[in-house]
Amino acid sequence: MITTLQRSRVSLSVPSSDATSVSLLESMACGLPVVASDLPANRQWIRGDTDLLVPARDASALAAVLLRLHDEPEFARGEGLHNRALAVERASRRCRWTAWRRSTNRCARGWRYPPREPDEPRGLAMTQRRISVIAPCRNEQAHVAAFCDAVAAQELPEGVALEVLVADGMSDDGTRELLAQRCAADPRFAMIDNPRRIVSSGLNRCIERARGEVIVRMDLHTRYESDYIVECLAALERTGAANVGGPWRAEGEGATQEAIAAAFQSRWVTGGARSRALDHEGPVDTVYLGCWPRATFDRYGLFDEDLVRNQDDEHNLRLTRRGAVVWQSARIVSVYRPRETLAQLFRQQLQYGYWKPFVMRKHGQAAALRQLAPGAFVAALALSLLLGLMWPAAGRGAVLLGNLYGVYVLAASLAIARDEGYELLLRLPLVIVSYHAGYGLGTLCGWFDVLRGRSPSPAFGTLTR
Repeated sequence: MITTLQRSRVSLSVPSSDATSVSLLESMACGLPVVASDLPANRQWIRGDTDLLVPARDASALAAVLLRLHDEPEFARGEGLHNRALAVERASRRCRWTAWRRSTNRCARGWRYPPREPDEPRGLAMTQRRISVIAPCRNEQAHVAAFCDAVAAQELPEGVALEVLVADGMSDDGTRELLAQRCAADPRFAMIDNPRRIVSSGLNRCIERARGEVIVRMDLHTRYESDYIVECLAALERTGAANVGGPWRAEGEGATQEAIAAAFQSRWVTGGARSRALDHEGPVDTVYLGCWPRATFDRYGLFDEDLVRNQDDEHNLRLTRRGAVVWQSARIVSVYRPRETLAQLFRQQLQYGYWKPFVMRKHGQAAALRQLAPGAFVAALALSLLLGLMWPAAGRGAVLLGNLYGVYVLAASLAIARDEGYELLLRLPLVIVSYHAGYGLGTLCGWFDVLRGRSPSPAFGTLTR
């Protein structure tokens, strides 16, 4: 049966009884899009927002779904990738069905759906076996040497060649001279000019020049485990995803940066984004940095150079909207260095908040509650203060709102300090306020320009490092 599934393009599991069939689970493990009866037993496996769950004995609904899978190959491919990723994730846990675990492993080892295009790489299944590391930078003189040494020390599979492309945004602090010295000493390194001086254009210039079948982004402000690239390649091969990456892990040096890093990892501050969950393994909306088969950019396009920030979120949204899988693996380990001062943190969050509405406008995307909360709070507080000048009751509302937020900040600070160390407690309140106020004010400014149909303001186009 496994061989039959591996040769198939779609799987049907439409019984009228409420029971999950073994064939459904095996089909998922083989990377097939599965059309199933809309019954409770199947809802735990099949996403209900994709129309692949059909009413039992409804021939017209079944025909409509099959027609969509035929007419939309990208949708079918994405559902197959999602199913296989889910099967691999579940199989790695302690399973109730031993037979399913065996079938999953057999399917995963011999997976052949969807058929590869002649020039489409998948994980390590490459002909020339070359990896391209891409890195945008500007004025990173203090970090160039450590970054280059870390990349050069990466463990690579036997026979895999490495090239490192650094897009410099016309640095004026000595970064270019250091990069030029490294390029002269190691032919694997090359420097590319990025006259626009923003991340998205730097990434695109690197991708256009890259010769690798797999492209790995590595930033200069991040420290990497020696097996970082190997684990990225393994995750691509294991999941067949369009983009893989590790959790966004932050560490600081010095009291203020340590407090910023601790708040960065806390759901009290970031709202529980899965990209900050260090042990999460599975599909996500976005990942830190990224590793892509070259075919991902051929199929879905490069980064949007109209965006100074959030270009990675927008690109991942473009992938997932078209059915591709973005996968986070806890085995891919890197450590991000956050901003060092409260002023830098506030400006960074101001930019992140400002550019988010432009991504939403481009894709017609509804914002998550955690993304709306800071802006809504800043708007409510400002409105209450303005009304309070004319109506005392509104002023009392502003005081109440401020007091409630103060309690929240205190509770969040205590919770973070309990986990990360009470020596951070005095700095955490200002750090949390900087996160929320910067992101909230930036979001309001972004919506103000979006709703008026204006182009992005140049004031939010300067990077904050």
